Amino acid sequence: MPYASAHYPFERKDTFMKGFPADFIAEGLDQTRGWFYTLAVLGTHLFGVLPFKNCVVNGTVLAEDGKKMSKRLKNYPNPEKVLDDYGADALRLYLINSPVVRAEPLKFKESGVKEIVAKVLLPLWNSFNFFEQQVQLLKKVEDISFSWDPKGEIDNANVMDRWILASCQSLLQFVNAEMAAYRLYTVVPRLLGLIDNTTNWYIRFNRRRLKGELGITQSTCASSPTSPRPCAPKTTGAVHFLAFPEVRAELFDAAVERRVGRMQRVIELGRISRERRAIGLKTPLKTLVVIHPDAEYLEDVRGLSAAVCEELNVRDLVLTPDEEKYNVQHSVSADWPTLGKKLKKDAQKVRKALPSLTSEEVKRFVETNKIVVDGIELVREDLIVKRGLKEDDEASKDIEPNTDDDVLLLLDAAIYPELAEEGLAREIINRVQRLRKKAGLVPTDDVKMEYRVLSDPEEIGIAKAFEGQGKAIEKALRRPVDKHVVTQLDGEVGNKGEEEVIMEEEQEVQKATFLLRLVKL
Repeated sequence: MPYASAHYPFERKDTFMKGFPADFIAEGLDQTRGWFYTLAVLGTHLFGVLPFKNCVVNGTVLAEDGKKMSKRLKNYPNPEKVLDDYGADALRLYLINSPVVRAEPLKFKESGVKEIVAKVLLPLWNSFNFFEQQVQLLKKVEDISFSWDPKGEIDNANVMDRWILASCQSLLQFVNAEMAAYRLYTVVPRLLGLIDNTTNWYIRFNRRRLKGELGITQSTCASSPTSPRPCAPKTTGAVHFLAFPEVRAELFDAAVERRVGRMQRVIELGRISRERRAIGLKTPLKTLVVIHPDAEYLEDVRGLSAAVCEELNVRDLVLTPDEEKYNVQHSVSADWPTLGKKLKKDAQKVRKALPSLTSEEVKRFVETNKIVVDGIELVREDLIVKRGLKEDDEASKDIEPNTDDDVLLLLDAAIYPELAEEGLAREIINRVQRLRKKAGLVPTDDVKMEYRVLSDPEEIGIAKAFEGQGKAIEKALRRPVDKHVVTQLDGEVGNKGEEEVIMEEEQEVQKATFLLRLVKL
């Protein structure tokens, strides 16, 4: 390409010039001198221009130990077995998302292909499968025929719907621009980001109300160049037979993307705070304080406060710019190798002086972006500002702070007895859902849940949770909880022989045990 493939100059001279210069050529890094340079010499000598507009260079795929793949050494996995075990989609994604597309070497690991299946393809497929199940459930419960209305996407007022649709358009715009520039290595990370947003954020926040395609069709088509999937509903054949989706400018919404992005960051920081205290998400906590000086930031989070509270399982969300009320302390640190190169001999003077800076001095530094330390002026780029609470403050012993360069979170990590029962209810719901999945049930399968408390050695109140949180359990499961099931299981009421038991299993929550039974209605 482009000479020999057209048998130029011996024939097809007219058609040859229509495709010259070529849009792109591609070859391995080891062939640059013998291929790219030769083409360049011929093109510039014969026509006065380079014979290609873009040059795509791939690196060398090496064995896992860093050596060249060798038939003699057999230091590589069988390609056919890799394709049979994981599929071409996973292998393609693994390679395109690796250094090899940037003309760098890749140490091929079969485990990397397997990870693509586990973390990308299966979640994406499960998301589409979940969507189909929800459509069937909608038809069954409300007798509604599902149809996709593009106009409904424009009029949609739900923030999460608008966010995933806007994210799809941003992705399509980005993919078009990057593919046009032949920057393959930038595309897959953005695709994976949208898949993560779809599976771990959008669906997570919309399990009870998911309906319509809501961006899933477009994200599937957008990923088709690297990861072909079956088509969305009402289409036939592979997704490659569909045109690449056009960007719909009317669905862009920068404000919604900003709002959800800030909500995501608050949730991520809150999860880390819980992990530090080893408190699972099923345990309700009382208060989360979000501190930020920008009123717009606080309003963005306020508009999605219900999602924050539900995801982090906190009862109260406090949004405030007031750091003094919560006794927030400021300090600074530095990247000493970098700052040392800049200050040279003065670096030691600054190192000794930084710990003596007061919280008020650091706050003024944040406002003015400059500070004088032992006669040496430093700017914002020189120091890293940290915010937190006094370590010796007894009043804040149950408060777990967390911050990035932007927002500060204070999580009340104390366990309150009045919230413990709600936590037990979440554990019960989780056990029922797992048992349904183990039994191979789908959302449209109607079953009755029966239970019997077997033991509660530490008196956590598991029986009381079944009774007191009955409505919450019913709402989550969309199934009634019979108050008489305890005696039914004991055989004192009803005839167990008349019931078709789907599955029965003993469960444990915080050392309390109970029997769960799923019975066909």
